[in-house]
Amino acid sequence: MRVWVLEKIWLNQYGYVRSACYTFLHGDHAHSAMVDDFKEEYIERDLHSPPDENTTPFDTDDDAILVLPDGGCIVWSVHETETEVKQGEDNAED
Repeated sequence: MRVWVLEKIWLNQYGYVRSACYTFLHGDHAHSAMVDDFKEEYIERDLHSPPDENTTPFDTDDDAILVLPDGGCIVWSVHETETEVKQGEDNAED
C-alpha cells in the first residue's frame, strides 16, 4: 500500500531536539497538513514577515523550513513510500 509520511523535526541551535511522523493515504493530504502546520507554528510563535526569511510552503512542496529567532528551526518533509500489508488485515485501498 502506498502512503505519504509527513516528518517534522525540531532543531535548536545545538542540533536535534525531537521529531514526529504522520502518515496519510493521499499525498495531497500530507502536503496540506504540512502547509497548515507551518502556518500554525508561524502564528503561535508570533513571527512577522517581512523582515524574516520565512516563506509559507505551497501545497506542492515536499519540504519546508521555519527558521526561529533563537537560532533553531522546524523542518518538514513529505516522503512517499510503500508499506506491507499483513495477510488477513483489511486493506484501506480495497
